[in-house]
Amino acid sequence: MSEQPRKRPWLQFHLSTAVVLMFVAGGILWLNMVPTGHWDGHKANGERTAGRMYGIPMVIVWAGNSFSVDVQGRGLVETLQPVRHWEILGLLCNTIVGLVILFAVACALEWRIRRKERRQ
Repeated sequence: MSEQPRKRPWLQFHLSTAVVLMFVAGGILWLNMVPTGHWDGHKANGERTAGRMYGIPMVIVWAGNSFSVDVQGRGLVETLQPVRHWEILGLLCNTIVGLVILFAVACALEWRIRRKERRQ
């Protein structure tokens, strides 16, 4: 009498699936840390802002500098101030998209592995 293999619990993954998910998660993080665009703006008081946007599919953060050039008795003086603006909706959307991608990859890999195990 042959024993049937024990059914694997729902959230238990194979080691190969975990390794692939680690690389997929690294790719998703890399995509969100590469600048996706550039912004440049002017304010009414002569101040300018410039920087880069980060995040895919939605912008998560706008990071750059705010600077103004003042003419004083000694010449030009530039004041720089770092500017960072977080988009909470973008962060939420990108987190959900990343989790959906990870879940889809995990389900596809586990389905393929378990199908092979059933055939043997």
